[in-house]
Order: sequence, then structure tokens, then C-alpha cells
Amino acid sequence: MRGTAKRTVNTYAALAAASARLLTNAKATEEGCAYNIMGSMLFCAFCLEAYLNHLGKRVQTAWDVVQRKLNPHEKLDLLSQATGCTVDKARRPFQTFSEVFKFRDALVHAKPFSANAPVRSGVIPPISDEAPEELKARWEKWVTLEKAQRFYDDTLKMIEILHCKAFDNEQVDWTLSVTLWSVPME
Repeated sequence: MRGTAKRTVNTYAALAAASARLLTNAKATEEGCAYNIMGSMLFCAFCLEAYLNHLGKRVQTAWDVVQRKLNPHEKLDLLSQATGCTVDKARRPFQTFSEVFKFRDALVHAKPFSANAPVRSGVIPPISDEAPEELKARWEKWVTLEKAQRFYDDTLKMIEILHCKAFDNEQVDWTLSVTLWSVPME
């Protein structure tokens, strides 16, 4: 007997889950903590853009054509206008939107970085993977547990605000995927 299956994936939900898992891992162990934090922060950017594309596909005709020409800020502006959602980029959670994408862009467009800092005479710094603040690249300074938690919390809140406004208080579907099976009756 043959049938069909249809699977719908909420990519933004999968990316939010990845961010949450990495944040949980960062809190659980210090080993590799910075990488988990960095990953969690990056997945927030991926999640936000995936949600904007999800929303755009539901509220804009020809979104597939339009979205390729827009950066995340332009997508947010266009979709907030289309849905009548007031976005205050000077206050949380939307204040964090710019930070999330500045962080992502800093890594995506990274170039080699070097810096010099004075060392006090006679003091040899301990051997460590942790660099002093004055020797860190800008993006490295952002990699903190507190910042990752804010990115995550504000990402979810931004999505909820946009979704509720666009769909008359409908709850966000955080389900990762749904598979529907259709098997003909004999």
C-alpha cells in the first residue's frame, strides 16, 4: 500500500532550539564554554532571519523575490510596516536586533586581528587561552554568558511580538517539524 507524507519544518524553531542547547551547555561546563556561547549567539541571528523569512512568506506576496535583496534590518522594517507592528529599536527587545546582527557580521566578515598591550616590568602573564581584554577582537569581547542570555531571551521576545501582531495574538509555533501521513484506505 502506498501513501504520501508531507513534512513541514519550522526552521526558526530548530535554530532557536540549537541556541538554547548551546546556552545550556555553556552554563553546564567551563570547558569549551566560549564556543558554546558564541554558537548560541550566532544561532540567534540565524533564528531571527529565518523567522523574518517565515513571516514574510506568510504576509507578503513575492517574498521569495523580495527577501533576497534585503538585509535583516530592511526585512524587519518592511515586515513591521506590513503587520502594523511598532518596533522601537532604542529599547529591548528590538534594541538587541542590531547587536545580534553586528555580532554575526563581525564573524561572517572577520579579518585577522592583532593588538599590542603594555606588560608591567617583571610580570610574565600566565599561560592561558583567555586573552586580556585589551588584546581581544571586538567580537570576542561580546562573547559572555550574560550577552548570550540576552540575545536568546530578546530573540524569542521579538519573534513573539511580531507574530502576535501579524496574526492577531496567535501563539508562535515552536514545533520543530510536523509530518502528515496519508495512506489510502483499502
